[in-house]
Amino acid sequence: MPSAFQAARISSGAFSQGRLAEEFWARRGPVLDCSVSDLIWNTDLEFTEREECVRAMFDLSQRFFANEHLDWSGHMRWNSVCYEWHCDNRSRDRGGEDLPMQNVMVRTFSKLLLLDSEFCQRAARHGLDHLHQPETQAQFEAYVRRHASLTEESKAVAIAAAEFQVS
Repeated sequence: MPSAFQAARISSGAFSQGRLAEEFWARRGPVLDCSVSDLIWNTDLEFTEREECVRAMFDLSQRFFANEHLDWSGHMRWNSVCYEWHCDNRSRDRGGEDLPMQNVMVRTFSKLLLLDSEFCQRAARHGLDHLHQPETQAQFEAYVRRHASLTEESKAVAIAAAEFQVS
């Protein structure tokens, strides 16, 4: 069964930019019981379903956010699911689902960094920065090598993020 993100056919003309931004902002964090962060950590759901939710966010980015940026609600959508590691509320060493979920996110970010969308790349870089995953530095180094046209500022932000120095 496809997830809502995969099946969605969002028409940017159906809703105003402001309305879309509000909706995505509300659904990203723990404000609603149906938020992305609540869904992916809901252990009443099978891990594979929650994993698919994270993976499907790539489809949403590719189909929608690559063209409709929605400012902060689009850029910060990964904060609600990744900031837990930044604050040490989650840890790879703690066991449970922290490690496999973090790995799913890293693989998703890797795909996002390949999209031809600076907006999606920036959102992925922001999420990677918060994950504090061992592969992060290599991800950022590969990203900078693949994107020779990055501005010096973008390169500096990527390097700082690789060292978990972006908040």
